[in-house]
Amino acid sequence: MDLGAGGEDGDAPAGSGGHAVATTTTTTSGVGGAGGGIPDWTCHDGAVCDFPLEVGTGVDEEHFVLAEPGAEVTLIQGPQGGYHIWIGYRCRDCTDQHLVTYGLRDPTTGEWSYLGEPLTGIINLDPGPDGSKQRPGLYGLVSGAEVAGQPLLLDVFADDQQGHQAQSIIEVIPSEPVPWDCPMRDPEQC
Repeated sequence: MDLGAGGEDGDAPAGSGGHAVATTTTTTSGVGGAGGGIPDWTCHDGAVCDFPLEVGTGVDEEHFVLAEPGAEVTLIQGPQGGYHIWIGYRCRDCTDQHLVTYGLRDPTTGEWSYLGEPLTGIINLDPGPDGSKQRPGLYGLVSGAEVAGQPLLLDVFADDQQGHQAQSIIEVIPSEPVPWDCPMRDPEQC
């Protein structure tokens, strides 16, 4: 399934059911620090957003943190030897539940980073700041520690199953791996 930002000449992305998908990008005013800014919602190429959507990480399973382009994100080595990056998203003017396709992709090839497939599931959102709804704590699986320092795309495609869709993609840089039981709020303690 290809959920890229669109085909040639503005075609709808494959996997979107032929619908033009609003791919959003955001900036923050800086109010509240990292992940706490008030978003200025805009859409790529003047597309009409079905609902504004931002992608980020979850420092843990509870707290959404907005990802800035090129930001370093924590690469976690899990207890069973696998590696992941927390993925999260938040939206405004959206329903409380979405069918979400998400994951990490290679920015050069567009290929999904783990087994060549994104993850898909029904996601329930929680109330976020300023009337937004959010869901941190989604696993972005990667092939291994070799992704550390290499650009990856965080990619979230959300469908409210009522005819509204949105997608957000941002490039990030995975850190050197940290153990899963590391206090994620203060990596200096690892």
